[in-house]
Amino acid sequence: MYIESYTRFLEDDADAEAVQAELREAFRLYDKEGNGYITTEVFRDILHELDDNLTPEELDMMIDEIDADGSGTLDFDGNIYEKLNIIFSLIL
Repeated sequence: MYIESYTRFLEDDADAEAVQAELREAFRLYDKEGNGYITTEVFRDILHELDDNLTPEELDMMIDEIDADGSGTLDFDGNIYEKLNIIFSLIL
């Protein structure tokens, strides 16, 4: 779901706010417990689903980039939106 929104953003030059809203909704779908965050393990699974050729080292680098504070959780805020753009540009 994240990747579909990001791809649409790249291809259609969609409104950035609309894309962010779609990403926020996709994030909520993965936040099954409704805690307002997903774990880095869940995010690792998402990245692996998007590109199963990613090595464990590449996944670690991406996780380290997006979880800069090392908390093991990812909150959907302005910073994560920008970081998702970086991550998706690496795997697209």
